[in-house]
Amino acid sequence: EAAASLDIPPVIPIVYADVADLARLVPGDAPHQGLVAEVDPLEDMWLGDLLQQGEGDQRPLLVLDQVTDPHNVGAIMRSAAAFDALGIVTPDRHAPPESGTIARAASGALEIVPWVRVVNLARALEEIAEAGFWRVGLTGEATQTLTQAM
Repeated sequence: EAAASLDIPPVIPIVYADVADLARLVPGDAPHQGLVAEVDPLEDMWLGDLLQQGEGDQRPLLVLDQVTDPHNVGAIMRSAAAFDALGIVTPDRHAPPESGTIARAASGALEIVPWVRVVNLARALEEIAEAGFWRVGLTGEATQTLTQAM
């Protein structure tokens, strides 16, 4: 019934299956709600490419360090999409991989906001500065507001 209400192009094959069969097709943390689509993984984005896209752009670029909870990363991505951020940069290590949990928490932002993974965050911050971005560090324990610090 639900498939009839979706505008699925005829070139995409549809295979009907039981709920149990669908559950076997996806990781345990991926909600399927009765529908599973097989898609290509998101393309990797390189920092240099993102910085080149943002040349002369005034949009913020978020850099996350040691944000390991996929729910938090997803929520940050959702906020980044709402504020039209250029992208998000995280270290390869100490950041969760793309997953159903992040996708669910991001509410679609995972497909909209470019996510760059870097090996060395310190080097990435230098590259970001060389591209003309200001670097502003924020912490939950700060005694000043952003306006006061600027």
